[in-house]
Amino acid sequence: MNEAVPPSFLNPVQKWLAKRRIPRVFHCVDCGEEFPEKPLFDEHVLTHQFVDICFQIQETEDFRFECQDDVRLRNLLLEASSLEEDFDKENVMPGESEGAIGNGFPPEPVPVAPMPSASPGTEGSFDVFGPAAPIALVGDCDRVCSLCFAPSSEDGILGHLLESHGAKATSLRALRKAKTVYTVAPTSTCEFCAEATLASDHDFFIHTWKNHIREGDELKSIRKPYKMILDVHVGEGTVGVSVNYDAPLAAGSYKVLKLYKSC
Repeated sequence: MNEAVPPSFLNPVQKWLAKRRIPRVFHCVDCGEEFPEKPLFDEHVLTHQFVDICFQIQETEDFRFECQDDVRLRNLLLEASSLEEDFDKENVMPGESEGAIGNGFPPEPVPVAPMPSASPGTEGSFDVFGPAAPIALVGDCDRVCSLCFAPSSEDGILGHLLESHGAKATSLRALRKAKTVYTVAPTSTCEFCAEATLASDHDFFIHTWKNHIREGDELKSIRKPYKMILDVHVGEGTVGVSVNYDAPLAAGSYKVLKLYKSC
């Protein structure tokens, strides 16, 4: 067995080499730490790799959530722009009236039929004749009101709007690809509940929404995906409460709703 030679017995060349000999260490290029043994160095490198993988997973999750937020925002913008386009189309001035403005002659008066209105104090005083563009679109399952930021009641966001904002239901419609494809016409009776007698359009819309439009029921004639929107009038304007039908339900898991008379 070779024993270490004391420095005093080394010749000058061996002494010079002993002074120049660099100890063997393992250097980490990421943090600069040094290790005298390879197993410790390998364990340290694995720790760096594990941390890098964790960062990559976190960045992927953050990017996925950002993409989902962008998609939701884009859908809301498309829906708002389509509502504006529909409003512009409905308010296009006819050609004859447009020409009468510029030819110097006053346009001929057009007779206007008086709009029916309910007497003050009656239940029908809040009825309207067409859906208005909602100032806010909230989900039926939302837990916070977007108008006052208060939590919803036990009956959901619609119950909160009815109790805290005095909401009155004005229309019920089906929306597909940001366009209204069907509007439910109010009646004094319910087609599915023979015993139900509805005193006003508000009662009809609320009854239909709570008993026949909630998730689990659907209009079979409308192709998915679509959403049902209940427009309610509050002090700030019109709010749309929505329920999404994104994918077909399993056979027998929903009740088929016949179409009401459309407006």
